Amino acid sequence: MRARSSIVPFLFAELLLLLAVVVPVIHARSFLERLLLHGQTSLLPAFAPDEGRYILIRGLVMVIVLQVSFAFRDLYRWTVITRRQLVVMRLIEGVATALVLLPLLHYVFGALDSTLELRGALRRLQIHPMLVLAGCGAAFLVAYGLRVRWPRWIRQARLGERVLMVGDGPGSDVIVEVIRRRQDPGVELVGGVPAL
Repeated sequence: MRARSSIVPFLFAELLLLLAVVVPVIHARSFLERLLLHGQTSLLPAFAPDEGRYILIRGLVMVIVLQVSFAFRDLYRWTVITRRQLVVMRLIEGVATALVLLPLLHYVFGALDSTLELRGALRRLQIHPMLVLAGCGAAFLVAYGLRVRWPRWIRQARLGERVLMVGDGPGSDVIVEVIRRRQDPGVELVGGVPAL
């Protein structure tokens, strides 16, 4: 059974939202410099290279690391998403994992760049640890808010598939129980009809 509200649209929506929040946070210095100082010499500390083409790639690296750590904590299962206390605990664990992985990746990028003599190509993907901390904090808030609101949005917009159970054999009880346990907001069991 494939519901229209499967986890794939949720994952894609989260990717876009995290990018929309994380990119400005981890590039706050360069954005502020361009807005406030109009390219003049900045008094703000330089945390990362400001080359435009690396801005999105850096944000994407961070978001992918966050989403992989969320996946390892089962944060893309409806049985977890629909339980708020479990979501908070798992998000804290996922963000803590990302806070370990991202500085480690920072180090690996630097080491690979000098070992392979890439002339700074991988160093440009490094994110300053203070900005990783700020980005992870923003990502936690976005991920929690999305997990709280997504099931409601699906139900309120009536985007879920309505399922009518046909048949009343011994397997029908098992199917009904599986649908109820799944807790996918995109599947609504509307009733059953006995077989003719």
